[in-house]
Amino acid sequence: MEKSAQLTPLQAREVLELASERSYDPRSSLPQSYPVLAGIEAEGVRPLFHQRLEAARAASLEEHLSALAQDPSPAVRQILAARPDLPQEMQAILAQDPKVAYTIAERPDLTPEAARTAFQTGGCALSLAHNPACPEELLQGLYEQNPQTAWAILQNPAALSELLHQMALRENDTWLLYDLTRHPNASLSTLGHLAESAEPSVAQEARAILLERLERGLECER
Repeated sequence: MEKSAQLTPLQAREVLELASERSYDPRSSLPQSYPVLAGIEAEGVRPLFHQRLEAARAASLEEHLSALAQDPSPAVRQILAARPDLPQEMQAILAQDPKVAYTIAERPDLTPEAARTAFQTGGCALSLAHNPACPEELLQGLYEQNPQTAWAILQNPAALSELLHQMALRENDTWLLYDLTRHPNASLSTLGHLAESAEPSVAQEARAILLERLERGLECER
Protein backbone atom coordinates (compact mmCIF):
# COMPACT_ATOMS: atom_id res chain seq x y z
CA MET A 1 0.00 0.00 0.00
CA GLU A 2 1.43 3.35 -1.05
CA LYS A 3 2.17 5.76 1.79
CA SER A 4 0.40 9.10 1.88
CA ALA A 5 2.57 11.98 0.81
CA GLN A 6 3.66 14.27 3.63
CA LEU A 7 1.94 17.63 3.67
CA THR A 8 3.91 20.68 2.68
CA PRO A 9 4.29 23.41 5.35
CA LEU A 10 1.72 25.56 3.54
CA GLN A 11 -0.78 22.69 3.30
CA ALA A 12 -0.26 21.79 6.93
CA ARG A 13 -0.79 25.37 8.01
CA GLU A 14 -4.07 25.45 6.09
CA VAL A 15 -5.12 22.15 7.68
CA LEU A 16 -4.25 23.46 11.13
CA GLU A 17 -6.29 26.63 10.71
CA LEU A 18 -9.28 24.75 9.29
CA ALA A 19 -9.09 22.18 12.09
CA SER A 20 -8.96 24.91 14.70
CA GLU A 21 -12.08 26.52 13.30
CA ARG A 22 -13.90 23.17 13.29
CA SER A 23 -12.69 22.17 16.76
CA TYR A 24 -10.71 19.00 16.17
CA ASP A 25 -7.08 17.97 16.29
CA PRO A 26 -5.82 17.24 12.75
CA ARG A 27 -3.32 14.70 14.08
CA SER A 28 -6.13 12.21 14.71
CA SER A 29 -7.05 11.95 11.02
CA LEU A 30 -3.88 13.12 9.28
CA PRO A 31 -0.98 11.16 10.78
CA GLN A 32 1.26 12.15 7.88
CA SER A 33 1.05 15.75 9.04
CA TYR A 34 2.70 15.19 12.47
CA PRO A 35 6.22 16.31 11.58
CA VAL A 36 5.09 19.23 9.44
CA LEU A 37 2.74 20.56 12.12
CA ALA A 38 5.55 20.31 14.64
CA GLY A 39 7.75 22.26 12.24
CA ILE A 40 5.14 24.99 11.90
CA GLU A 41 5.02 25.31 15.67
CA ALA A 42 8.80 25.71 15.72
CA GLU A 43 8.49 28.50 13.17
CA GLY A 44 6.56 30.53 15.71
CA VAL A 45 3.16 30.11 14.06
CA ARG A 46 0.15 29.54 16.37
CA PRO A 47 0.68 26.49 18.63
CA LEU A 48 -0.97 23.19 17.79
CA PHE A 49 -4.65 22.83 18.55
CA HIS A 50 -4.29 20.28 21.38
CA GLN A 51 -1.74 22.52 23.09
CA ARG A 52 -4.06 25.51 22.89
CA LEU A 53 -6.82 23.39 24.41
CA GLU A 54 -4.53 22.50 27.30
CA ALA A 55 -3.57 26.13 27.73
CA ALA A 56 -7.25 27.08 27.88
CA ARG A 57 -7.74 24.53 30.68
CA ALA A 58 -4.67 25.18 32.80
CA ALA A 59 -2.46 28.05 31.62
CA SER A 60 -1.95 31.18 33.66
CA LEU A 61 -4.62 33.60 32.51
CA GLU A 62 -2.43 36.51 33.48
CA GLU A 63 -0.06 35.57 30.65
CA HIS A 64 -2.35 33.93 28.07
CA LEU A 65 -5.78 35.52 28.49
CA SER A 66 -5.68 37.76 25.43
CA ALA A 67 -4.42 35.03 23.08
CA LEU A 68 -6.94 32.47 24.33
CA ALA A 69 -9.85 34.91 24.07
CA GLN A 70 -8.96 35.56 20.42
CA ASP A 71 -8.20 31.94 19.50
CA PRO A 72 -9.84 30.92 16.19
CA SER A 73 -11.17 27.68 17.70
CA PRO A 74 -14.57 27.86 19.44
CA ALA A 75 -13.53 24.88 21.57
CA VAL A 76 -10.61 26.82 23.04
CA ARG A 77 -12.75 29.90 23.70
CA GLN A 78 -15.49 27.78 25.31
CA ILE A 79 -13.03 26.16 27.72
CA LEU A 80 -11.70 29.60 28.61
CA ALA A 81 -15.23 30.92 29.16
CA ALA A 82 -15.97 28.10 31.63
CA ARG A 83 -12.85 28.57 33.78
CA PRO A 84 -13.71 29.44 37.40
CA ASP A 85 -10.82 31.91 37.55
CA LEU A 86 -11.93 33.90 34.49
CA PRO A 87 -11.77 37.61 35.43
CA GLN A 88 -15.30 38.97 35.76
CA GLU A 89 -14.56 41.84 33.39
CA MET A 90 -13.89 39.25 30.64
CA GLN A 91 -17.37 37.74 30.89
CA ALA A 92 -19.11 40.51 28.96
CA ILE A 93 -16.36 40.49 26.31
CA LEU A 94 -16.66 36.75 25.69
CA ALA A 95 -20.47 36.97 25.83
CA GLN A 96 -20.32 38.91 22.56
CA ASP A 97 -19.06 35.73 20.85
CA PRO A 98 -22.01 33.70 19.44
CA LYS A 99 -20.01 30.47 19.84
CA VAL A 100 -19.25 31.17 23.52
CA ALA A 101 -22.19 33.20 24.85
CA TYR A 102 -24.10 30.15 26.12
CA THR A 103 -21.07 29.05 28.18
CA ILE A 104 -20.88 32.47 29.81
CA ALA A 105 -24.65 32.37 30.39
CA GLU A 106 -24.25 29.16 32.43
CA ARG A 107 -21.67 30.58 34.84
CA PRO A 108 -22.80 30.63 38.50
CA ASP A 109 -20.98 33.95 38.95
CA LEU A 110 -22.60 35.51 35.86
CA THR A 111 -22.42 39.30 36.04
CA PRO A 112 -25.45 41.44 35.11
CA GLU A 113 -23.48 43.08 32.30
CA ALA A 114 -22.45 39.70 30.86
CA ALA A 115 -26.03 38.41 31.16
CA ARG A 116 -27.37 41.38 29.20
CA THR A 117 -24.65 40.98 26.57
CA ALA A 118 -25.37 37.25 26.18
CA PHE A 119 -29.08 38.05 25.87
CA GLN A 120 -28.32 40.46 23.02
CA THR A 121 -25.94 38.01 21.36
CA GLY A 122 -28.64 35.33 21.34
CA GLY A 123 -28.57 31.57 21.26
CA CYS A 124 -28.45 31.13 25.03
CA ALA A 125 -32.01 31.73 26.20
CA LEU A 126 -32.35 28.43 28.07
CA SER A 127 -28.97 28.82 29.76
CA LEU A 128 -29.94 32.27 31.02
CA ALA A 129 -33.42 31.13 32.06
CA HIS A 130 -31.95 28.34 34.21
CA ASN A 131 -29.32 30.53 35.86
CA PRO A 132 -30.20 31.97 39.31
CA ALA A 133 -27.63 34.73 38.67
CA CYS A 134 -29.61 36.04 35.68
CA PRO A 135 -31.15 39.45 36.48
CA GLU A 136 -34.93 39.38 36.94
CA GLU A 137 -35.60 41.88 34.16
CA LEU A 138 -33.80 39.57 31.74
CA LEU A 139 -35.90 36.59 32.85
CA GLN A 140 -38.94 38.73 32.12
CA GLY A 141 -37.55 39.66 28.71
CA LEU A 142 -36.69 36.06 27.91
CA TYR A 143 -40.21 34.90 28.69
CA GLU A 144 -41.84 37.68 26.69
CA GLN A 145 -39.55 37.09 23.73
CA ASN A 146 -39.73 33.30 23.87
CA PRO A 147 -42.52 31.72 25.97
CA GLN A 148 -40.85 28.35 25.46
CA THR A 149 -38.39 29.38 28.18
CA ALA A 150 -41.20 28.92 30.73
CA TRP A 151 -40.06 25.42 31.65
CA ALA A 152 -36.49 26.58 32.21
CA ILE A 153 -37.65 29.54 34.32
CA LEU A 154 -39.64 27.17 36.54
CA GLN A 155 -36.37 25.38 37.34
CA ASN A 156 -34.80 28.68 38.41
CA PRO A 157 -35.12 29.17 42.20
CA ALA A 158 -34.56 32.91 41.76
CA ALA A 159 -37.60 33.52 39.53
CA LEU A 160 -39.68 36.22 41.23
CA SER A 161 -43.34 35.89 42.13
CA GLU A 162 -44.48 38.58 39.65
CA LEU A 163 -43.11 36.63 36.69
CA LEU A 164 -44.55 33.37 38.01
CA HIS A 165 -47.96 35.01 38.37
CA GLN A 166 -47.77 36.25 34.79
CA MET A 167 -46.99 32.72 33.66
CA ALA A 168 -49.93 31.36 35.65
CA LEU A 169 -52.25 33.75 33.83
CA ARG A 170 -50.88 33.05 30.35
CA GLU A 171 -49.98 29.37 30.26
CA ASN A 172 -52.39 26.48 29.73
CA ASP A 173 -50.08 23.47 29.78
CA THR A 174 -51.27 21.24 32.62
CA TRP A 175 -47.87 19.91 33.63
CA LEU A 176 -46.27 23.34 33.52
CA LEU A 177 -49.01 24.81 35.74
CA TYR A 178 -48.72 21.84 38.09
CA ASP A 179 -44.98 22.46 38.48
CA LEU A 180 -45.65 26.18 38.92
CA THR A 181 -47.75 25.48 42.03
CA ARG A 182 -44.64 23.93 43.59
CA HIS A 183 -42.27 26.81 42.92
CA PRO A 184 -41.15 28.26 46.28
CA ASN A 185 -41.71 31.83 45.03
CA ALA A 186 -45.28 31.31 43.84
CA SER A 187 -47.36 33.89 45.72
CA LEU A 188 -50.58 33.19 47.59
CA SER A 189 -52.49 35.07 44.89
CA THR A 190 -50.90 32.88 42.22
CA LEU A 191 -51.83 29.75 44.14
CA GLY A 192 -55.34 31.12 44.60
CA HIS A 193 -55.67 31.62 40.86
CA LEU A 194 -54.38 28.11 40.14
CA ALA A 195 -56.71 26.67 42.76
CA GLU A 196 -59.55 27.67 40.44
CA SER A 197 -57.98 25.95 37.43
CA ALA A 198 -60.18 23.85 35.19
CA GLU A 199 -57.51 21.15 35.39
CA PRO A 200 -58.35 19.02 38.47
CA SER A 201 -54.74 18.01 39.18
CA VAL A 202 -53.54 21.63 39.09
CA ALA A 203 -56.41 22.90 41.21
CA GLN A 204 -55.99 20.14 43.79
CA GLU A 205 -52.25 20.67 44.15
CA ALA A 206 -52.62 24.46 44.35
CA ARG A 207 -55.27 24.15 47.06
CA ALA A 208 -53.15 21.74 49.08
CA ILE A 209 -50.08 23.98 48.94
CA LEU A 210 -52.15 27.10 49.59
CA LEU A 211 -53.70 25.52 52.68
CA GLU A 212 -50.33 24.31 53.93
CA ARG A 213 -48.77 27.76 53.58
CA LEU A 214 -51.72 29.49 55.21
CA GLU A 215 -51.56 27.10 58.17
CA ARG A 216 -47.81 27.60 58.43
CA GLY A 217 -48.36 31.37 58.47
CA LEU A 218 -50.92 31.10 61.26
CA GLU A 219 -48.54 28.98 63.31
CA CYS A 220 -45.81 31.62 62.90
CA GLU A 221 -48.18 34.29 64.20
CA ARG A 222 -48.97 32.36 67.39
